[in-house]
Amino acid sequence: MIDFSNMPPYELGLTCREDVIPFLINFLKKGSANERRLAASAVGKLATHFKDACNQAIPALLSCLELSDQPQTRQYALKTLSKLDLPIESLHIIRKIQESDQKQYNRDAATAVLSKFPMDNSSTLKTIVNTITDGSNLDDEVLHESVDFSFRIKYPPILRTIDGHMVRSRAELLIDNWLYYSGIIHAYEKQVPVKEDLFCDFYLPKGDVYMEYWGLEKNENYQKRKEIKRQIYSKYNLNLIELTDEHIKYLDDCLPKFLLKYDISVL
Repeated sequence: MIDFSNMPPYELGLTCREDVIPFLINFLKKGSANERRLAASAVGKLATHFKDACNQAIPALLSCLELSDQPQTRQYALKTLSKLDLPIESLHIIRKIQESDQKQYNRDAATAVLSKFPMDNSSTLKTIVNTITDGSNLDDEVLHESVDFSFRIKYPPILRTIDGHMVRSRAELLIDNWLYYSGIIHAYEKQVPVKEDLFCDFYLPKGDVYMEYWGLEKNENYQKRKEIKRQIYSKYNLNLIELTDEHIKYLDDCLPKFLLKYDISVL
């Protein structure tokens, strides 16, 4: 078995393997300037074969765009983002580079990314970009999308579960591992099939159940996001299990009861 943990970004990219992507994401977040640049390039190469998996690197790539002292890292990050499924709510970051980056090659790269969005000159896109920038009110549908996306950008998945999922917190790690050990098939961060752009924390095919862990109780923006998500689940009458920090302490006691409500038995 290959030990990817000691391989530099360039070599990880040459493996042409999907399972190296989490290691490249780690370099994007914590590496040196050169490691970030090479990691961004490697993700771009792997996107040809593993686009869905490489989409997980979008938050880390967007974070690289904020590194004012690393223009080449921004350049490679932009080139790679142009190959991925970049959410429209992130375009205000790209537009900022297009308009004000000191390097012409970065302004050109940002223009190339924006050119892939046919809505770029429409009033809808301008509304999204300007609203995220100036903090004014959005209509409900756009607000659902931008709030959930902003959270996923700020808190990228960094923890690996037993079954290979990359999750965002220790609580989600405990939940995922509990489901795995209990023999319950589940997906992490599955897009919910509704009009709004919504991702659940966990989805259980048996019972068609969505599961959300609510943390960050003192964070105002997070609580705003929480209420929006709850409204969407209620709007479509979806099966929802809600977990808090208190539940995390006693998963063996509470989760079997919650699951039984939807005819899901624990092994």
